[in-house]
Amino acid sequence: MNHRIKYSLLLSAVALLAFLPFSLQSQSELTLESLAKQLTALTGRVDAIEQRITSLVDNPSPPTQNPLGQPAQVSHIVDGDTIEVAINGIPYRIRYLLIDTPERGDNYFEEANEANRQLVGGKTVYLQKDVSETDRYGRLLRYIYLEDGTFVNAELVRRGLARLSTYPPDVSKEAEIRAAQQQAVAAQAGIWSRPAGPVASQNANLRSGPGTNYAIVDRLQRSQALRVVARNAVGDWYQLENGAWIAAFLVDNAPDSLPIREPTKPQPTPTEPTKPQPTPTELRGNCHPSYPTVCIPPPPPDLDCSEIPYRRFQVSGSDPHRFDGNKDGIGCER
Repeated sequence: MNHRIKYSLLLSAVALLAFLPFSLQSQSELTLESLAKQLTALTGRVDAIEQRITSLVDNPSPPTQNPLGQPAQVSHIVDGDTIEVAINGIPYRIRYLLIDTPERGDNYFEEANEANRQLVGGKTVYLQKDVSETDRYGRLLRYIYLEDGTFVNAELVRRGLARLSTYPPDVSKEAEIRAAQQQAVAAQAGIWSRPAGPVASQNANLRSGPGTNYAIVDRLQRSQALRVVARNAVGDWYQLENGAWIAAFLVDNAPDSLPIREPTKPQPTPTEPTKPQPTPTELRGNCHPSYPTVCIPPPPPDLDCSEIPYRRFQVSGSDPHRFDGNKDGIGCER
């Protein structure tokens, strides 16, 4: 309310109060003394009205707020700890404070998503801020409540579908969520459940022997069940039922007692006996032996140096083509 409205109300009140006493004395004559008394009373009432109007203008009553938090309409479930909402028609992405649910590819990823969907999907939720407004991705950081008072962040942890994840300074509800996690651990719920047997702790390679120098024969997915039947002498590799080997640090819940088994050393591949190599003479075919470094057929016909592509080659024996005219052992010197 601005000052113009304030004083308009004040003048209206004064005019009303001024009219009333005169109208009440319409049948009697006003004296100066009675008029003075009425004006004094009127002035006091005007002052009281002005003070009340000033109080209303300067100190308006605060709007009534929902104790659960700011209302928002859920429009989409991103994953177990992230949702999209509309606040006064404006879309926002919300990241749940103080919890972390399994990522895609991890155990209970789908279960966490479905639980979040059942809890808040399509509903009006109530958002409470801690200290930080957003994370580095621009998502609002909030605690989530339902109309019935359910604290969604803690409920997901209590079901074993999320774990406590602290990022100061947003830790005002850490104690409540930690208590929910203790309940989940005690009940072995969700991610706190213990598998019945050995499983791969992460994606892993299987090898033909106990060492990275052996060939990869297969690959496993994280959390895949294993049948461990033996270990090597050192204990840093396990052998599976199918004969393949996996590094021990990649196995959760391995048996405490296993027989020791070492792989059979691979036998060398047998090779065929080396065949005797033919002599150069045997390889020469129709080449005359008098010319061992080149291939010149015997006569007929009789050849001259101008008829062959070779120069200065070795000549021995009978030299039927007479390439070595001076008998120095070198044919076709020119």
